[in-house]
Amino acid sequence: MRASTSRLGACVLVLALGACAQVSDRIVLLPDAAGTVGAVSVKTPEVEVLLEKPFGQVEVSGGKAEVTVLTPAQVRERYADLLAVVPQRVESFVLYFEAGKTELAESSKAELQRMLDALSKRAAAEVVVVGHTDRVGPVKVNDEFSLMRAFVVRELLLGAGVPAAVISVAGRGEREPLVPTEDEVAEPRNRRVEIRLR
Repeated sequence: MRASTSRLGACVLVLALGACAQVSDRIVLLPDAAGTVGAVSVKTPEVEVLLEKPFGQVEVSGGKAEVTVLTPAQVRERYADLLAVVPQRVESFVLYFEAGKTELAESSKAELQRMLDALSKRAAAEVVVVGHTDRVGPVKVNDEFSLMRAFVVRELLLGAGVPAAVISVAGRGEREPLVPTEDEVAEPRNRRVEIRLR
């Protein structure tokens, strides 16, 4: 049996269950965090099935395929052991900074707390912190400034008890603007630090 996905982001559970001489394979298509799915094409020499509904399941046995759509509760009940080992989805947060400063904008303090709350719910996490600037100033200065902003966030994480070993820090300067602008144009949304919890 071969399964292929047509869109990344969906989670697919593949179960191979043997019973004496007969082998049964099950595939369940799980939605992403937004509730959307791609599609999974399941092919054997005898059958081809396309799963494209959330919680769609195909069971292939003896050259035949049976398609059903499960409820979220049925998936949790039937596949609890497998779901327990599926890694948590990546969560992303953006913190904005004052113009020309390494000081967090007042509007981002609530987002910082939301990120710390999300981090506290993860058993083991990797935290990726990437600083950015707008296009005001020389490229070299912006490279350094973006890294300084990332280190400010790292210090906030350390102060909240996050182990240094799980935090990686980078500065991208003005290379990856959230809002593209001409050179020397101040854009508050580009003065940011992006944090990804994995």
